Amino acid sequence: MTIENDNETKALETDTSASTKSSDSDNDDSPPPQAKPGEVIGFEDLGLSDESLELIRKAGYLVPTPIQEQAMPEILDGYDVIGSAQTGTGKTATFTIPVVERLAGRGGTLAIVLSPTREIAQQTFDCFETFGKPRGVNACVLIGGVPMNPQLEALKTYPQVIVATPGRLVDHMERGTVWLDYVEMVVLDEADRMLDMGFLPQINRIMTETALLGDDPASDRQALPHDDG
Repeated sequence: MTIENDNETKALETDTSASTKSSDSDNDDSPPPQAKPGEVIGFEDLGLSDESLELIRKAGYLVPTPIQEQAMPEILDGYDVIGSAQTGTGKTATFTIPVVERLAGRGGTLAIVLSPTREIAQQTFDCFETFGKPRGVNACVLIGGVPMNPQLEALKTYPQVIVATPGRLVDHMERGTVWLDYVEMVVLDEADRMLDMGFLPQINRIMTETALLGDDPASDRQALPHDDG
């Protein structure tokens, strides 16, 4: 999991603890909270809003996993984060929830999540539906092997988050159906796997189209709605 915010980069590597789930601001350089021996860090200690905490409770999560405990505060503070943790440790929620926090109440396409496969992209989209949609943060999923028209209709709504496989996102870029000028956050989910699959050229092309690697958005492109309220 790699998250680009055009800021200082922090690398995190956690143990392999599985995600714990029930069955039924001002930025500073302070480190994320660390549990003392015998102490349990809760989601309420990570700097999340009451709205996110309520959605987390509804999803049935009890306490954050190590990757969530370490990465969420750093993402909320705008740091670039490189995280390593095994499947089952809640990685998707680790970046989804802070991205939603940072985009709530804003308009326009401001974040991209790149996934190596259609299945992972769909799972990530579902996570945004859980934690983002109730807060007005909408996502769309762009993957191959499915009709293009529903994706075109979704893009016309200017979702705050685009979840995509690299190849399909480049397809839309070449068609002129997506603009990335105002993107502020990029998540590379399973970045090593995407590189192994040969997606580096597509990733490089996508990154060069975002605001992260440029000074100002191109003035001749369509402005996206923006709401600071």
